[in-house]
Amino acid sequence: MAVLQLQHKALEACQKFFAGDAGSDGDEDESNDEDEEEWVDNFDPKECEEYRFFERVFAEDGDLRRYYENNHREGDFYCLVCGGIGKKVWKRFKDCASLIHHSTAILRTTRKRAHRAYAQVISKVVGCNIDQLPAIELKGLDSSLEGSRKLLVSNCN
Repeated sequence: MAVLQLQHKALEACQKFFAGDAGSDGDEDESNDEDEEEWVDNFDPKECEEYRFFERVFAEDGDLRRYYENNHREGDFYCLVCGGIGKKVWKRFKDCASLIHHSTAILRTTRKRAHRAYAQVISKVVGCNIDQLPAIELKGLDSSLEGSRKLLVSNCN
C-alpha cells in the first residue's frame, strides 16, 4: 500500500503538469507524427519540458527515486504519463524494464513525447543506458514481460 501512496503523490504532480500542458503533444493531428519521431531521434533533454518535469519529480521526491533504484527489477510501477492524462490510470508494471518498454513502444497515445521522456528519466534513475537497448526489441517484437526483463538485465548490469 505504501508503494501506491508513494506513486500517487507523483501521479498528482503529473496530473497538474499535463492539465496545464493540455494543448501540446496531444491534440495535434497525424501530420505532426514526423515531428514527434524526429524529436525522439534527436532527443535533447534541455529542450524537452516533459523530460525536465520528470527529472524534477525524481529529484524532489527522494522516496520515489529510491523505490525505483532499489526495486527496478521487481516491484510495482505505474505509468505516470498514462495516469497523468487520465488513461489507464493504474496500469501496473512488474519492473522498470516493462515500464520503459511500454513508454518507448506505445504508439496509440496523445503523449508520445512525454512517454519517451519518462522512459529516459527512468533509465537514468535506474542506471540503464536506454540508447543501448536493442531497437528491434523496442519496436515491440518481443513485448512479453520476460522479454522486457531481459532488456533491463542485459543492458543495466
